[in-house]
Amino acid sequence: MTKFLLAFFLPLISLAQTGNVEELLTSDTWNIAYNISETGERTDEPDENKIRANWVKFNKDGTFETPGGINGKMIGKWAYDAVSNVINFNEKGSKYRASVEEISDMNLLLNYTDNGGFKIGLIHYVYIPKVKSNDEISTLLTSGKWLMVLRRFEEIMDKTDPEKQQDTWYIFNPDGTYQRSEIIGEEVSVSDGSWFLDDKLQLNLDAGENTIYSVIGDKSKLILTTVSGGYNTIEFKKGKE
Repeated sequence: MTKFLLAFFLPLISLAQTGNVEELLTSDTWNIAYNISETGERTDEPDENKIRANWVKFNKDGTFETPGGINGKMIGKWAYDAVSNVINFNEKGSKYRASVEEISDMNLLLNYTDNGGFKIGLIHYVYIPKVKSNDEISTLLTSGKWLMVLRRFEEIMDKTDPEKQQDTWYIFNPDGTYQRSEIIGEEVSVSDGSWFLDDKLQLNLDAGENTIYSVIGDKSKLILTTVSGGYNTIEFKKGKE
């Protein structure tokens, strides 16, 4: 994971506890899903195979691995400094740093401040969700406006055009109601509905048999996965307040 390769590889929790950050870093392999330029322009990697192929693994023994080299991977050393909230890297004598801007069990955003301020966003390509309580799921759902990024049905992926995401959203209210915005033809249509969590901690929309979903996410990303029919998954990102 040299600073040169990362520049071309193609969205929270408190960072107060060192152990928690290190536990999340070493939890599983991280895959590079997007980058943010020095000017703040975000570029998402559209190719799932490239996301799978571009990865970094932080080991608990203080080493990290990335693809490359004769054996298919390169190995360096890393150390997290809780005071500066920075990861220090050492790879074949080359030293560089990245501040941890965001980290959760789903997302990691690193800022390479010493190298122009470019950022890389990482995800777990294969994500094993952590069980959340009813209160945690409710807090997640009602934490703001969720912009729809894509919907998947079997092998079909239906991505929302970036310029239309601001008009394609869900807002879940604490009183059990929600609003949904979608574009029908050329018009923006907003509708109302109801939601609740059942005894299996599944999201039920409008009490419909085909609108029951499992819920995973963090403060920046939400994924609904059907347990009964319809779209297999619906993915959202948090809209700006």
